[in-house]
Amino acid sequence: MRSWFPATSAPPPRLEATIDRRHLRRLFAPVAAVDGPTELAVADDGLVAASVDDAMVTAVQANLHRTLCDRYDATPGTVGVDATALADVLAAEGADGPATLGCDPDEETLTLEQSAFVHTQAVETDASVELPDVGDPPQGATTYHHGDALADALDYFEDRTEVVALGYDEVTDAFYVEPATTASQTATADTRYRRPRADLPGPVTAGPARSAFGVDALAAVLETVPSETVVRLDHAEAFPARFAWDLTGGDGIREGTLTEVTATVAPRETPGTTPADDSSS
Repeated sequence: MRSWFPATSAPPPRLEATIDRRHLRRLFAPVAAVDGPTELAVADDGLVAASVDDAMVTAVQANLHRTLCDRYDATPGTVGVDATALADVLAAEGADGPATLGCDPDEETLTLEQSAFVHTQAVETDASVELPDVGDPPQGATTYHHGDALADALDYFEDRTEVVALGYDEVTDAFYVEPATTASQTATADTRYRRPRADLPGPVTAGPARSAFGVDALAAVLETVPSETVVRLDHAEAFPARFAWDLTGGDGIREGTLTEVTATVAPRETPGTTPADDSSS
């Protein structure tokens, strides 16, 4: 039965929090790297920012636990925010130090107050970001990487190709990134980035894993990883790649963390994709 009364959205959350700008930058930068809407969930135990692009290629979720806050007073709720504007003004301030993040449910605004910059934006009260339910592959590989090195590798390939393959070579026991070639392409000299098991900063679960991805999508995500941070990568055959790291940096992702950032990137369809010749590696 249809109601005579108009549908109403849930009231916006109330938030008064004091948080170091470093943590806020690391919360909003990954979701701002996604070309899509951003949802900010205010919960009793912290903040969760999530974004997915319209093409459902890249999805990011970042968690900032209340234990990172000097002050955290909140009434739960969810709103849509402009993550790019927040990331930009946080970057403009530069130095670390306390900032105040507040959400006014009456004015339906979010305010970020720093020592120099004060930014206020209207929030969307009916925002909804649905992250794709990828699930787990039947088999695949889990590897750990130095985020800086992996980002540098993707930066190199970004200038030279549109699509790269990520994989784990069980024969040589090494992770690799290389240009994705197809059977119809003429063989040319290729460059492969490879890291043997012994060079990786964490345990390896070896398994069949090779998928092709748009290098721009991978690079956009990895460049938001804090410096000197370990990244976990779950990947498989023709399956989305899932990157995860600790928002606070370091190697916390290896032991489990309350401040996990997860980025999932869908593979590109490249019929006939074949591994590059590895005779020289």
